[in-house]
Amino acid sequence: MRRKGFSIVGLALVAMLAFSAIAAGSAFANSAPRWKVNEAFLGNGVEESIEAVSSTETLLRVPKVVGLNLKNASGNCTLTGKIVGSAAENPGTGKGGVYTCSGVSVEEAPVCTVNGTGTITTKALKGTLVWLASTGQKAGFKFTPETGTEFAKFEITGAECSVAGTYTVSGEVIAELLPEATNVIEGEVKLPALPKASCTTANRITTWFNNATTRVSQTLASPLVVGANPAAICGTAKGFIPGKTKKIGVFAG
Repeated sequence: MRRKGFSIVGLALVAMLAFSAIAAGSAFANSAPRWKVNEAFLGNGVEESIEAVSSTETLLRVPKVVGLNLKNASGNCTLTGKIVGSAAENPGTGKGGVYTCSGVSVEEAPVCTVNGTGTITTKALKGTLVWLASTGQKAGFKFTPETGTEFAKFEITGAECSVAGTYTVSGEVIAELLPEATNVIEGEVKLPALPKASCTTANRITTWFNNATTRVSQTLASPLVVGANPAAICGTAKGFIPGKTKKIGVFAG
């Protein structure tokens, strides 16, 4: 009888431990997205420089303004900034990000010139890691200006240019980070997918999920606009730590 009693207690203990492990694993999978560098979580407040270079054509679409479609070739947009580590259960962040695109033109309108030299530089940007799904580790990065609401400003000129004028870009942008929960030397920063037909405001990422154990859907308070008109930025960039000797990834933690 004592052996039988021990067996029952032992089984109950095993069951409790198994349940605890499952519960802990579930909670971990639904905790905050955090940066990893060289397969270790980046410590709270620890900074690491980051760069990104466009790997596809980059597009700006403003559907409500006929003819206001900007483009530039692959490799002509660069991002520099810093990622910042966080404590457990807190999302990683970023700061001091500046995105510069050269060779920008108005699509199908050679009579138009953008900013004289074709270069657009954003204001300083900051951001926060977010989840893009109610479960799992599909992560994104929510960009927003460090101060105020202005993302960038550009001027289009040309005596015969139908969209000549000065335009202010403001609001927030979410980019998907790939690959999912993997440490890599070079990852992807993905905005709405190309081809051009897919670059629409309807395909912008505007929904994300908070970092609670039970994730709750959130909506961007201020999706990207040019003036007062909804806009979409499309394209993909390759992100990496300068020197390309350190791996980077985003994991629940």
